Amino acid sequence: MTNADSTTWHTSVVSRLSESGALEGKPTFMLVDEIHRFNTLDHEGNPVPNTKFSDFWELLSDGRLARRENPDLQFLIATLSYTVAEQARRRAAGEEIPDPTIGIWEARQLKSQLRLIDELEVLARMTPEQALKRARHEQVVKSVYEPIDCSRSLILISGNLDEAFTMATAGAEADVDADVFAAYADKVTVVDVKAALTRRFKPEQVAHFGTPT
Repeated sequence: MTNADSTTWHTSVVSRLSESGALEGKPTFMLVDEIHRFNTLDHEGNPVPNTKFSDFWELLSDGRLARRENPDLQFLIATLSYTVAEQARRRAAGEEIPDPTIGIWEARQLKSQLRLIDELEVLARMTPEQALKRARHEQVVKSVYEPIDCSRSLILISGNLDEAFTMATAGAEADVDADVFAAYADKVTVVDVKAALTRRFKPEQVAHFGTPT
């Protein structure tokens, strides 16, 4: 699905899932990579404030993600409003404008942000006026802000956990045989992994990870 790379413009899991078009309420497979970037404790064990993707823990705990706001929908409505106003201005100035349609890109945004079941091709043939009217109507419907249902999703988590693999710092030693590293890795137990996790995450968060593999 995604990773927690700091270069992404997404700041929440709900934002990423809304864009991906994941099937809500249906069996879904998610891979969350770079989990170490979700750390909620610093190297001294102090809480890290205002971390990105903080709703990730809501996903693991409840299997649902609340849509507390929808800035993308607001942006779409503003864009459509500007388009409609600009076309009205041009018509008032005597300019002839052929019947416009919103096109595939805005149709995709409309379908995603309003959680519509309409075919994309049908939405793409709407005029900006029709699309704006539909968006404003759907905006007041509570279903737009209903939680994303991920209760039937299988979530796999992966990332780097150097604290559990003390030989990781020796990776720069080109002369060390790979079998040596494999032998060290074989000795790492679930207890070691969970102990390492508690140095990056709160105990209640580690409990939601399930069994390390």
